Amino acid sequence: DNRLIEVTLAGKVTTIAGTGYIGSVNGPGDKATMSCPRGVSANPAGGYIFSDNGGNVIRGLTANGLVYPLAGSGADNVGDGVGNQAQFANPLGTATASNGQVFVADGGGCFGSNSCNGGGLRVILPGAIVITLDTTDFSSPRTVSILPGGDLLVVDSSVPFANDTAPV
Repeated sequence: DNRLIEVTLAGKVTTIAGTGYIGSVNGPGDKATMSCPRGVSANPAGGYIFSDNGGNVIRGLTANGLVYPLAGSGADNVGDGVGNQAQFANPLGTATASNGQVFVADGGGCFGSNSCNGGGLRVILPGAIVITLDTTDFSSPRTVSILPGGDLLVVDSSVPFANDTAPV
């Protein structure tokens, strides 16, 4: 449906962002559009961070209901950088730390010479600085969570890759 929907413990269901239409419009939640939103996490400021999977960007929703771009150019590629100079390919899960760092399970793309068609774990530092943390240990990361001690737990949907030495 291309929306962020809040469900209270009492069962009240409310759309907090998204019109239901595909797009990349930022601004008031009831006017914002998105393309296949995925992993959402609460941020320390009372809002949310989510991956806009179809748009290959990471976006936020303020506590006041405004949707904004956090990082990503929208290009289906992978590259570290600041804000809209960074690139994501299939961003899925997000986890936001108490210090504001956002961890992203980026599901696939080419991460330099390390990994093509696999995925990686990325972090968005304050100032929207995107850094790739690891690409060699994942084939297709889907979600990321922050454990009570501060370590990360990543769910990796391992996808076998064809090569010369092992049948698939």
